[in-house]
Amino acid sequence: VGVDRPKIVGNPWVVGSGGDTHVIPVVGVNAAGYIYCMQQQPNSYTVDNYKSQGPDDYEDFAILGSTVATTMMYPNLIKKADGNYAIWNRITSAYYACIAQSTSELESWGTNTAITNITIGSTRHYISTPHNPNVGTWFYTLISRRYDGSLNWSAFFLLKTQDFSTFYNWEGTVSVTPPSTLSDTNLDSDFSYFIGSSATQYCIPVACMSPQGKFYCVIKDSSGDHVLWRRNAGDTAWEDVVITGISNIADNATIGADAQGSAALQIVAYSDTNIELIIRVDEGAYYRPQRWKSTDRGDTWIYIESPF
Repeated sequence: VGVDRPKIVGNPWVVGSGGDTHVIPVVGVNAAGYIYCMQQQPNSYTVDNYKSQGPDDYEDFAILGSTVATTMMYPNLIKKADGNYAIWNRITSAYYACIAQSTSELESWGTNTAITNITIGSTRHYISTPHNPNVGTWFYTLISRRYDGSLNWSAFFLLKTQDFSTFYNWEGTVSVTPPSTLSDTNLDSDFSYFIGSSATQYCIPVACMSPQGKFYCVIKDSSGDHVLWRRNAGDTAWEDVVITGISNIADNATIGADAQGSAALQIVAYSDTNIELIIRVDEGAYYRPQRWKSTDRGDTWIYIESPF
């Protein structure tokens, strides 16, 4: 059934002081088909939980009596093997990566537990949950480090877990179990897999896993170029491919480069070689999302459409 119009849930239109609302929502569906929308309050650290009034009902939502958390920003939702959920997030003003887990699908949530801690001054950790984060028995997530002074991202760390209690690096040779946490030194020595010269301001990376376990991620480097990083499960090294400037003249479409306007919005891997990318392109008067596909692991790209 098609959705004929967007549905406003909560108050995303309320802009607080400074215009930085942080109201980034995540959506989950329970086994009975009820839809849950978790959204951070504008300029606050409280994540509210809205529930549809019936299965598959996107028209009517009501806020639940209890919030997901009061110390959470930028939530990322993952469904666990037992049907419950985990929310990766960044905690309030401390800026490190945390995880909270549900005990009744999407309604009751446990303590927000720290996984990393900040040991480099004036930095923050951000979470990017890959599309299709579950491969086999492993669940993956990406943590990136941003420097406040330059507003640049410069290092990206991949973690995996089977039970959401112990978290490993890509090779599975180093792990941490809360309440122990990963310092920036730990991340740099054991979890740092690809380094950007410095990703452009407010460009959180997008990532995905293929069903076979290949990892893809798109970031922006300091020149505004979009760079695709990739690695197979058994590979010993990362590969990077600059995808900026790829164009389809017939459709007047180009994967653009600029300081802030263009940004990767989503990447999906249908197999190890077949991937799709939705990217926001600066067209001067406005931004337009474009959909591209690659059948050779990102070496070449074909423009599909501008879906909106």
